[in-house]
Amino acid sequence: VVFGSGGFRRMPENLSRERVFELVSCFLVLLEGIARENSITVVIEPLNLSETNIINTTEEAMEYISALSLPNLCLLVDLYHFYRENEPMERVYEYGKYIKHVHIAEPTKRGFMTLQDEYNYTPFFKALRDIEYKGSIVFEGGGGDFDEGIANALKVLKYGKKIIVE
Repeated sequence: VVFGSGGFRRMPENLSRERVFELVSCFLVLLEGIARENSITVVIEPLNLSETNIINTTEEAMEYISALSLPNLCLLVDLYHFYRENEPMERVYEYGKYIKHVHIAEPTKRGFMTLQDEYNYTPFFKALRDIEYKGSIVFEGGGGDFDEGIANALKVLKYGKKIIVE
């Protein structure tokens, strides 16, 4: 289960950081408990600041994961949001054991990856390989033809000079 949805997560601006942490923590404890009873993992998806006002970075997500220390509460890394928040690639290494789900899209336009992209995907995929990430990777892309978009994204993974995938 992905704890994403920026609109759902948005908190009133007049709440203190401590109160927000308390409210979100209560929800996550409840959600993780139900998930654990059903052998489901909950992943927190950091979303960029234009989409929500809480949990915008992997570091912020890890504050909840570390403080709550719940076995079925983990981290999702979305390349688009990671890029938008200018997160350092070192965070993938630092939080690697908590990453259980990954989303990818061309990070400057949030579309499917193509061989013509300017973005260098190598550091991201190298980091995933280095941490021995074995979870799912979900392509996210917008606009255009889905079949063409997914075919182009797969070409990037297979043939792109900027990608390291075996």
